[in-house]
Amino acid sequence: MVVWHGKHHPARRRRRRPRSLPDSRQALAWAVGRATAWEAPLHLVAARSPESKDGWDHDHQDSRPMNQLHRQRLEQARAKVLAEHPDLYVSVSSTNRFPAAALVTASRVSHLVVLGSHGDSMLRWSLGSTAHQVAIHAACPVAVVRPERDTPRGSVLVGIDRFDDLGALRWAAADADATGSDVLAVHVWQRDPSGSGRDRSQAAGALDSTVADVAREFPDVKIRGEVLAGGVTRTLLAQAAEHDLVVLGARGGGGFADLTLGRVAGGVLWRCDATVVVTR
Repeated sequence: MVVWHGKHHPARRRRRRPRSLPDSRQALAWAVGRATAWEAPLHLVAARSPESKDGWDHDHQDSRPMNQLHRQRLEQARAKVLAEHPDLYVSVSSTNRFPAAALVTASRVSHLVVLGSHGDSMLRWSLGSTAHQVAIHAACPVAVVRPERDTPRGSVLVGIDRFDDLGALRWAAADADATGSDVLAVHVWQRDPSGSGRDRSQAAGALDSTVADVAREFPDVKIRGEVLAGGVTRTLLAQAAEHDLVVLGARGGGGFADLTLGRVAGGVLWRCDATVVVTR
């Protein structure tokens, strides 16, 4: 598991989200929770800021070399995590590469990449360029972390497009098994004008079969399925308001095999106010 523990701007943070933790700290807290629940190692990565020619944010007014600053912050983060979770294995590394490149490389040997959602945008539901690039190019699942709900729902929403692709549902069920959550698998049905597609009852039957297959693998997890009608992205965003986590496959059933991030996954990532995991 990897989390980009990057820099932040205190002044900009106050304007953008006055009551929230900086994105890197939210991502770190979420990653620590998952690593603890899964009993998995945690690796913290600090990467180069793109905001200046030498790769570091000059607002720091610090003459120390960039790698020294990176290492100090990482060691501080590691010490804080271990103070609260002494049994957790935590390693750190810093790099002169830009964040997206560093995290995509790390994804090749990771179970999950975790990072915050925002760049420098002041829009609450915007998506930073690093999160977008990593979601597109990563080799493993990617979690884009948003602020936690004031009242946790204890549930995971999974978008199901293709009934023969169980990757997103399996990932969600495994996470729910570790965290004690329930899972709702949603398929958004749209009428096919040609009449050649499934009708709604057929879609419901296919979803029930998919849910049953995964439920047998995770007998301790409550998983239910629901077929809804409407626009796919809009419907999933509306449902996301009732869940702590949204899980989607990177590519749907649109027929474009060369796309590394499908239209629905991309749309939900950009606009969702819940944490989103994009699976591969």
